[in-house]
Amino acid sequence: MSTTVIIGIGVVIILALLSPFFSKKSETKSYIEQDHDIQEKERVFTQLADLEYDYQMGKLAESDFIETKNELTVKAAQFVRPTERNIEKLKSQVDDEINDYLEKHGLVPSQEVNHEN
Repeated sequence: MSTTVIIGIGVVIILALLSPFFSKKSETKSYIEQDHDIQEKERVFTQLADLEYDYQMGKLAESDFIETKNELTVKAAQFVRPTERNIEKLKSQVDDEINDYLEKHGLVPSQEVNHEN
């Protein structure tokens, strides 16, 4: 009986010593996934900012701008907390992100420009 208890305690100790090695693999994976998500978010918002800039410079027709912006806004929605998925609020947040990006890179957007192409 005492041999069984000693073996059981040994197994528990070995599992306790090895558990950090297994948990670090899952933590590493989550860091990689988070990094990918951050890069994807940056890519989508950069595309939105570039789209806004090109539209303001008159390089895009309004219909193309609206269509592409709607597609990118849908992609951007995955980076917004689920409680904030109200589409009008989301559009406002996307516009704020675009303006922040443009200001950060010295490309301050002009006031509303009416492009008729």
